[in-house]
Formats: sequence, C-alpha cells, structure tokens
Amino acid sequence: MRLMEEKSMTPDNGIDGFTLATQSFLLDCTARGLSQQTVTFYANKLKVIIREFTQQGITTPQDMTPDNIRTLLVKLQATHNSGGVHTFYRTLRTFINYLVSEGELTHSPLARVHPPKLAQEIIEPVSVEHVSALLSVCHGSYADRDRAMILTLLDSGLRAQELLNLRLQDVDVATGRVVVRHGKGKKDRIVYLGANTRKAILKYLKVRRGDTETDRLWLADDGRPLGYWGLFNILRRRAKAAGIPTPSPHDFRRAFALLSLRRHVDLITLQRLMGHSSMVILQRYLAIVDDDLKRAHQETSPVDYYLKGGRHAR
Repeated sequence: MRLMEEKSMTPDNGIDGFTLATQSFLLDCTARGLSQQTVTFYANKLKVIIREFTQQGITTPQDMTPDNIRTLLVKLQATHNSGGVHTFYRTLRTFINYLVSEGELTHSPLARVHPPKLAQEIIEPVSVEHVSALLSVCHGSYADRDRAMILTLLDSGLRAQELLNLRLQDVDVATGRVVVRHGKGKKDRIVYLGANTRKAILKYLKVRRGDTETDRLWLADDGRPLGYWGLFNILRRRAKAAGIPTPSPHDFRRAFALLSLRRHVDLITLQRLMGHSSMVILQRYLAIVDDDLKRAHQETSPVDYYLKGGRHAR
C-alpha cells in the first residue's frame, strides 16, 4: 500500500513527481484563499528548491531525506542571508506538511532537521535625514504624488501592497482614518495619518489625473494604478536625485515601528496599527529602544553627574 502511495505522484506521462506535487500544493493554496502574492512566493521558492534537489538526483518528494535537505540549506547559505534561507525552510516545511496531510508522504523528512538559525538583527530603517532628502528633491512632474506617497509610507507603516491597494474611499483626509482592506492574511485594519500627510494627499488629489474608471489612490505616470515596481522606481529616481541609497518601501515601515516606539506608543497599539499577528518582530525593535534608554541614562545618570569630580548631591 505504501509503495502505491509513494508512486501516486510519479506517473508515466512525462511529468515528474515534483511538478505534480507542486501543482497540487499551489492549487490547494489558491483554493484556501491565499493571496496571489503568497501563491507566487511559494511557487518561486519551490522552483529553486526543486532545482537544487534535482541536482542532487532527487526527482520526487518521496526521495527526500534529512541529509538532502541539510545539503540544500548549506548551499543556500552561500548565496542568501539567514532571513533568506529561513524563507526557503518555511516554504519547504509548508509544502512537506501538505504532502503528509494528503498521504503523499508517510512522514516528514524535516522532522529530524533543525531549522536554520535566524539572525535577530534589525535591518536599518530609512533615516529621518534620508526622508528629508527625498522630500527635498520632489520637484517637477508628479512631485505632489511622490511627496504624498513618501509621507504616507512613513506615517502609516503600511506594507507596499497595502499602500498600492488603497482606494479613494479608503482615505478620510478630514480625520486621517485609513481603511486597509485585505492586508496580510486578508485581514482588514484601521491606521491613521497626521495633519501634514493629509495636506500632502489633498494637494496630490487636486492634480491627480488618470483613468476615470479606477478609484485607486495612487496612479502611475500613464494614469493606470501604480504597481510595486512603479513605486520602487519612484523611490530609486528620487534617491538618485538626493544622492542617497535607494530605500525599499519596507524601510519606511521599519522606520514607522522604531519611531513609534521611541514616541512611547504601546506595543498592543503598534501591533494593531502594523497588522502583526504576533509581538516577535516588535520585540526586536523594542530591544533597540531599550538600548536608547540605556545610552540616555549612561549619559545623564544623576548619581554619576553629582559624584563626578568629587561633587556630591545635596
């Protein structure tokens, strides 16, 4: 019976077992309502994983062994940072768990493989100085749009796709209330914008031109809804003009988190604003804020100050 199960995804029709297993897995992801972005993410990661397995002579999921997986992870470490390797590991784990649940695998070859260590360092967010530099070069064509987008990214902590998905009716420029629809995990949430960002958006709306059939807030130069690479190219072009490294859209989200913590926003509120399902990432930012407090106290310690040079507190 086990032999029949293990051959169920290796038919004699020229399609290898990994291809069939991947197609089945991605179909299940789509049927469960995962976003197209997530499905594409899994597909791209599995393409690399399967290519590496094929080079090891592994052509079906049933051939995978713990040592094959360890060899894969070691090879990935040569070209990816710890976070990148961990994304491949998580993808493979999800894929294998699906095959086990479908009866295509009798057990998980990952069971005896320790997950790769994930470095805990925080990638530096875009600095306030670099944001100011970007804003200072927002001149010429589409300056109002670019300035409003940069401020919105920093002021809201939105993910890139959440920003791009905003519709005109989602943003209340009077109150600053923004409805984020179908964020990560297809969850809706509410965020807010400050007065200066709302003023920038209002200025942009006065000159906004585009296809009257779309209600997307952010439009590309051709009047159609702006996409991710359009957003990235805007940041790249403005950064080049400012003479600074190009920040990614996610760098603004990191800056929002760090600046909010430094302004004493509590963790529960910040978690809800950012749409995080857990505190793990925020706790890593909190470590940086704790370092700020430590450094501030070291510089301003009352006891150290009064005892310095033989002076005593009264």
